Amino acid sequence: MRRGRRYLMLLLVFGLLGARSRVVAAELVMRDLSLNLQYLVESYEFSIDDGESERSGSDAFDGGFAVCLSGRYSLPRAGRAHGWIVGGDIGYASRSGDDLELETYGLTAVGGYAYALSDRWHTAVELSLGWGLGELTVDGGGLFADASGDGDWFGYGIDGVVGYALSDHWLVDLRAGYGGRQGTYGMDGFDTEFDTAGVRAALGITWRLSLTPRSLE
Repeated sequence: MRRGRRYLMLLLVFGLLGARSRVVAAELVMRDLSLNLQYLVESYEFSIDDGESERSGSDAFDGGFAVCLSGRYSLPRAGRAHGWIVGGDIGYASRSGDDLELETYGLTAVGGYAYALSDRWHTAVELSLGWGLGELTVDGGGLFADASGDGDWFGYGIDGVVGYALSDHWLVDLRAGYGGRQGTYGMDGFDTEFDTAGVRAALGITWRLSLTPRSLE
């Protein structure tokens, strides 16, 4: 009877150690550089002011894409499976519609919260604020001269992320979210306000620079 109790105690101890090892394995460490390709489904609203009158309207883009170089850094201490993350993006985006094209590029600051589901899987929610420059081009279609103008924009967004580690240093991730940008572009004497908004999806490849938590660096 005592021998059976000893075996039972040993099984419980080893079971707890095994459970603890699985928990420890799910540790959130992000020291990441990523390249992401985004597909954009967006609409736009515009307002043109020539100093005497104002014209406005809205429509949807035929399509758009973006390429982003991203960095992410996790803040939790060693052994934590979840916590805050910070980072930033450098990106270029192109959108086209009926007789117009919008190209933008700029910088985005990112903050969010991430959770390591296992030693392979993680998920995150990210909020972003960005600023950059752009060029808006309108094709006159033979009715009037083509026009283009430069300007700047301010943007915001929210994204959900799911990532999978192929190895200790290589990961892939899927992103989906919503974002908008408010821009002002000067076009041949016209002040044009051009705002975009819509959903986006992205596929990314990530290089993890380090596996060392912040408290041990």
